[in-house]
Amino acid sequence: MPPIFAEAVVSQPTALSGLTVAIQRRAVISGVTVAPPAKCLGARKPPSPDVPPPKVVSSYPKPGAVVRPGLLVLRVTFDLPMSCDGMLRTASPWRNPCPGADREFLLSFDRKTIRTVCDLEADTQYGVWMNHDMPQHRFVSLAGLPLEPFELTFATSSDKAIADVSEALAQDADPGP
Repeated sequence: MPPIFAEAVVSQPTALSGLTVAIQRRAVISGVTVAPPAKCLGARKPPSPDVPPPKVVSSYPKPGAVVRPGLLVLRVTFDLPMSCDGMLRTASPWRNPCPGADREFLLSFDRKTIRTVCDLEADTQYGVWMNHDMPQHRFVSLAGLPLEPFELTFATSSDKAIADVSEALAQDADPGP
């Protein structure tokens, strides 16, 4: 699997599978390039009249997919570079795969892909909305235009749970940048 190039905007060191990373400059750790927090780029105000609204071009899981329970690296890829804002909202009647008041996303260097780590239960239906009923926490392109509402629903199987982030990343057949 090629290295994943991403920057994380975090307020404290993050620990996953016993690994804690706190760095001052870009470094390669176990084949993954990690960068310190970068400046969050906001959306253009007023929005650019020459650029269309952003669209979701792919995700993992794909809508309607059945995935293994345990750790999941949820990925959404857009067609345009995005600003740092945005929140996932539970798509009723399904469960939120990534619950919590705040969810930290990894944003790719090209600013078109976000990732977050979630923990899934077996035999469960999950669903999230992006840009639905949350005008203050919308996903917005750097050009200043909001993403049209996007719903991602999927389910989990009763297979063995994924307990390792590396294995969770390997489940995504189209990881992108």
